[in-house]
Amino acid sequence: MKIGLLGFSSKISQSVYDALYLKYEIVKIFSLEHQEDNIFCHDINEVLNANIDCLIECLSDSELAYNYVQKALKKGIRVIVSNKIIMAKHYTSLLNLALENHTNISFESCVVGGVSILHHLEDLRQYDDILKIEGILNSTVNYILGIIFKKKISFEKALDEAQKLGYTKPDYNNDLLGKDAAYKLALIYNKAYAANISSKDIFVKGIKYLDEETIMFARLHETQIRLIAHMDKQNAYVIPFFVRKKDMYHYVNGKSNCIMIETSNIGKIYDVAQSVGIQAITNGICLDLIRPLKNIIINEANIINDDKYHFYLSKQIIDDKYIDLKMTKGCITIMLTIHELGELIQNSHIFVGALLDEEYRDY
Repeated sequence: MKIGLLGFSSKISQSVYDALYLKYEIVKIFSLEHQEDNIFCHDINEVLNANIDCLIECLSDSELAYNYVQKALKKGIRVIVSNKIIMAKHYTSLLNLALENHTNISFESCVVGGVSILHHLEDLRQYDDILKIEGILNSTVNYILGIIFKKKISFEKALDEAQKLGYTKPDYNNDLLGKDAAYKLALIYNKAYAANISSKDIFVKGIKYLDEETIMFARLHETQIRLIAHMDKQNAYVIPFFVRKKDMYHYVNGKSNCIMIETSNIGKIYDVAQSVGIQAITNGICLDLIRPLKNIIINEANIINDDKYHFYLSKQIIDDKYIDLKMTKGCITIMLTIHELGELIQNSHIFVGALLDEEYRDY
């Protein structure tokens, strides 16, 4: 198999090269950071015209990646994508472009490469009904939240530690705002239900506005906070949850991801990826290379976000009639659906966390 590689300046692209160069022929590598020679080039057309069987995208520039992936698909070249942003934003158009040109686009590494969930969902969908999926999809946020409670430090100190260890990207807002998890959840939803939602269809609240009062609230009630993504046919949201010791998410610490799939036949399936990052992404790309994902969209999504919870708000910004129990700082709402909550708080810069309803009166 002849392969073209987009990008060679990141550790991911170099890891992919190391994993593949002994088994496959890597014909051309597009990299503006390397001097041009027989392999490296500065012109995308040299890669696309090199008679390659597959193009592997490893670019950090989303706009550039999107343009080059489109070019490849239009030429009928099979593509493997690692940039989750372009897949989450342009899912339908890219799949249709692949189908129109009788080729394939795969994107396992855009989600949780160490778990290989997209291929798993393809298999499950053939013989079972997928009822819901939820989990921890952002390892950076999970590391930060874990050490806040393990080391009893502030959010700011935890973020600083993650930065010093190289666990955060230069621009970490997508992680803290929950957008990264939403990009992944959109792709998981689409694969589970052969649908075509984008990240804008998902309700998202991250941890960017986590304050010390909220952390104290969690400690007082012997809970920790985890950013959890949830989806079923009618719901898709990413929101912090207060989790107790009896909940498995309480024990998912460090740079780990965790996914739970519930189906009609099997029940609940849990998978924890202890190893995330470069090797997990490389694993997803290699899996796509040997087994392309199926490109299908056959169902319309109907996301109404009607799941109900009590919500903790770090500031009382909503009318008293929506408050169930007033706190010294912060408040707890009456039972609200995710949709109702979104209507009430709009884009407010506050921390919002969901409480498990059956335990609500313990708070």
